[in-house]
Order: sequence, then C-alpha cells, then structure tokens
Amino acid sequence: MAQVDEISELMTSDDEDYLLSDDSSGESDVLDSVDEDVQVADELSWRPAIVGNDASTRDIEFFGTPGLNPGIIVPADVENSTSFFLGLFLSDSLFEDLAMWTNRRAWAAIHSLDADDLPVSLLQWNECSANEVKKLIGMYLYMGSNKKTEMNDYWSTGSYHSTPYFQAPEALSRDRFKQLLGFLRFYDCLEDPTPGDPLYNIRPFLNNLRDTCVNIYRPDEEISVDESLVLYKGRLGFKQYIPTKRARYGIKVYCACESETGYLFNFRVHATPEENRRFALDPQSGNLSFSEKIVVELCQDLLDQGYRIFADKWFGSYRLAMYLLDRDTHLTCTIRADRGVPIELRQLNVPPNDVGFMRKGAVLAAKIVERKESGLKTLYLLDTKEAASKVPVRRIARGGAAAAVQKCRSALSYNRCMGDVDRMDGHMQPYQPARKIRKWFLKLGLHLCLQMVRNAWIVYCKCGGRKVFVKFLEASIREFVQSTGMSRRRAAAAAQAFGQVSPHFPMRIAARESQPRPTKRCRVCYRAERIKRSIYCCPACPGEPGLCLETCFQQWHS
Repeated sequence: MAQVDEISELMTSDDEDYLLSDDSSGESDVLDSVDEDVQVADELSWRPAIVGNDASTRDIEFFGTPGLNPGIIVPADVENSTSFFLGLFLSDSLFEDLAMWTNRRAWAAIHSLDADDLPVSLLQWNECSANEVKKLIGMYLYMGSNKKTEMNDYWSTGSYHSTPYFQAPEALSRDRFKQLLGFLRFYDCLEDPTPGDPLYNIRPFLNNLRDTCVNIYRPDEEISVDESLVLYKGRLGFKQYIPTKRARYGIKVYCACESETGYLFNFRVHATPEENRRFALDPQSGNLSFSEKIVVELCQDLLDQGYRIFADKWFGSYRLAMYLLDRDTHLTCTIRADRGVPIELRQLNVPPNDVGFMRKGAVLAAKIVERKESGLKTLYLLDTKEAASKVPVRRIARGGAAAAVQKCRSALSYNRCMGDVDRMDGHMQPYQPARKIRKWFLKLGLHLCLQMVRNAWIVYCKCGGRKVFVKFLEASIREFVQSTGMSRRRAAAAAQAFGQVSPHFPMRIAARESQPRPTKRCRVCYRAERIKRSIYCCPACPGEPGLCLETCFQQWHS
C-alpha cells in the first residue's frame, strides 16, 4: 500500500505541475507524435486523393545545368559554321579511325585469298583516307534526299537519271564508292573480339558516339525514354518485330531524348539476353526488371539532379518510381494494372471522360477513362511530381458539337513530353537512304551518322542558328563531299583531260587462265545505250576502260 500511495502521489504532483505551468510542450509532443503516425500510415497505404486538396509530399529541386558544355567555344558566325557543329559529333579523329579500320579490313581480305582468286574490288585496292570516308558518308546521306531505284543510277549519264552532283570532280566514282562501302568497318578487325559480345562489329563506334552525346550537351529538366527501330530485314539473331513502329522489323535502340528539342542524349542497342543483363549494374537496382533497368541505364548520368523522366507502360512501374525517388528523380509514366496499381483504384467506378486519383506517399496514381469510337478505354498513370488536378479540355465530337472533358494534368504533361523519340524518327524518316545493305552494322552505323547530324543541328539551333534541318543537312553533305578536296580518281581523269599524262594507245586486254579471250564493255557504246564489247582497252586511263577501235577510242579521248 505504501508503494501504491507513493506512485499516486508522484502522479498527482506531476499533474499539478502540468496544470500550473504555462508551457504546453507536452501536449504538442503528443500531437506531433500522432501526426507522424498518421503521416507514416498515409505513406504506407493508398488513400483517395481529392482534387484541390492534394499535394506531392516530395518536392525535388532541379540541380541540372542544361546547355552546351562550357568548355566549348562557339564561333561568332554561327550561320557559316556548319563544319564546327558537325565536328563536335563526327570528329576528324573518328574519321581517321574509320579509315584505318577500313584499310585493315581490306588488307586482311587480300592476305586471306590467293592472288588468282582476288575479286576486282581487291585487285585495284588503294588505301583510303579520312577525306574519302567523309565523301562516302556524305554521298550516302545525299541518297536519302534524292532517292533513286538503283544505286548505279546516281552515276548514270543518261538524261533521265543524271545526277551532276555525283559527276563532280570532288565526288567518288561509282566503283570507288562501292569498294569503300563494302570494306567500311566500325571496329578494328585485327583485335580479338570480346567473347560473347554480339555488338563487337560496331562497339567502338557506339561507345564513341555515346560519350560524345553525353559530354557535348546537357538536356533540360524533362527527359523522354522510348524505343526506336532501325529498319533491317536481313538475318540477325537479335532482330526485333514491333508492329506499332513504321519499320516493324529491325534493330531496336533504346533512346533517352530531351523533351523540348528531341536531342539524343543517350542510347543502347537491344542485343542478346546475355548482353542486355549488363544494363544498370547498380547494386541498388538489383530487384528491378529488365525494362525498368533500361530507364536507369539511359539516365545514369542524370540521376540525383532533379530531372523528370517520362516513359510508357513497357518501362513504368511503382517499383521504378520509388527507386527514382530515392535518387532524387521524378517519374511520369503510364503503367500496366499489374505493376503497382492498387486494387481500390482498379475497382473505382470512374465515369467516361473523367479521372480518379489515389496517392501513396509521393506517388500519385490516376485512372483515366475515355470514350473512343471503339468504346471505353481505361488507362493508368503514375506521377511523382504533380498533385491530383483536372483541367477542362475542349473536344469536338462527331457532327461538330463542342464539349468540355476533364483531363488529368499529369496526362497532359505526359502527352506533351513523351512522344519525342517517335518525333525524332519521323523527323529523320524523309531523309533515310532507302538502300539495302546486307551487313547490319553498316545499316546501324550509317543511321547513327544521320542521327549525329541531327544532334549537331539541334546544338546549332540552340546557339542561334536559323536553318531548318533539310538546309543544315544539305550544308553538311557539302562539307563532307566538296570541302574535302578532289577525289583521287577524278583528279587523275582531270589531269588526263589537260594532257598531263603520257599519250594513250589501245592495247589488247591481257588473257587469263580462266578467260583466254577477255572482253570489256565499250564505255562510249554504253553511254549511247548500245550493247557492244571490245577486246581492246586504254591502259593509261583509270580503270583501263574497254573501247572499240573504230571511233570510240578517239571519241573517248577527245
């Protein structure tokens, strides 16, 4: 009893002290603890989000530094500096590497064959230079702006297919163009390939372009992540089929683009499953799926800076949203119902052309129901940046009747920023060279060259340039072809025209074991659209053209 009396006496004294004191800190501590418990409960469970009375619980400040690398000095005359902006992405050192790799591949092919088995393309092989590789790429890009049915038509002298640009002294001849295109390589064939690497044929080139895009320019706050498809219908182990893409069959490339301009900041090529497992090797991303890791891999250099990423339902999930929040990055994405959408939101009865919201901590989930001509369409969306809000949007129904429908603000932001990868593909589609190439790495490498020209154009516009893309592409082709000097064989032909070589005499074509009586098609008769072959040629002319003795030989040299 004495002990009980003592405890009650202590409690009484404490209560009296509390009542007599003016300090209410004890009550505030109790209320704070209750509020904290309620807040923790809200963050651990889904609750309805009321429009006008909802706010994001995680406000992340943007610390990025958008724009051109400060170490790059832009020329004062931006309009006439096409070569400067091209050199940022397709540098002279890169073309020198391409020329070195091309020469090594040609000599490796020559040494692997007997002298009697060498094809014509190797019998007349001369080492190429970086300028010739520039001409090759420039002329290939020109084929996208001026499409013809056959590649040989570009060098035709007939009135129907004549292309004066390809007849200029600065352009490559037809045989030299095909010769270089056949041996063009994006890797060093003398180095042993990495075991199990399906992209070893283009790996050095991909790494160079990727590092260049990341280091030259930093995008603005909003980033869109999506997949692109490079058309290719040949035999390839990792060829993809995407029916929603324009190409449908081809090489899949995952892209991260700036939403405002469509600048390609980072990209990865979809290859074999073993290669794809190397994406996002961060230990914290170990529980993410493959599609979720792609977003982390592409935006690795943008995390912890307050960026906002947009992705579609193939990439998005609640788990990815929480991972990016831990890395101070917002995510706005459409989502499949089985990737984190609460069961209460799925069962929520939302009228047509309206939106329902639920929130769990900093993650807002929205159920959007729209009435389409094919019926009702339900869409789920996650957002970690904006609050639950609706915006009335004017819609014109069939018959011209206008009506106001409720749109989710997060969905409007998604529609504005998400389609940049598709717009990038649509922007380049009219200028894609429609040439069939059997080697997949050539198809992908030349496609990326056009993509780098577009990136150079975006940086050019950011620095004050006013040319549209087609004019910038034309100026780029002129830089590649005309500004690199006269072509080697065209220079020899020009020297012959001015009488700077020895006199020309006809000579019988030398016989070979496989062809004891060889002939060549007469060049003059071919231009006159006559089919005639001759046993004579001119050894002093490039390529030793076949010529008839009657009048063609004199007409050819006149």
